[in-house]
Amino acid sequence: MSKVCVEIAVFLPLTTAPVKLLPLVKMMPSPKHEENTCYFYNRVDPKGFRLISYHYDKEPEIITGGDDIKSALEIFKVTE
Repeated sequence: MSKVCVEIAVFLPLTTAPVKLLPLVKMMPSPKHEENTCYFYNRVDPKGFRLISYHYDKEPEIITGGDDIKSALEIFKVTE
């Protein structure tokens, strides 16, 4: 069985290459229920990064750490 890999990326005005959004969108098991669901980055939380799911009501948000999320967010910082 072959695997399909899909990457989501955006072009920003100040970049010459696409910016991958994969760290900000994660398909993974829910920590408590172990059912696969899609979580989206929502915001920085004092305990880590808040990810939310719009279709999984048993655990609609999780707080996680992650250097991959931190690195992805660094790209979006704008300097004056």
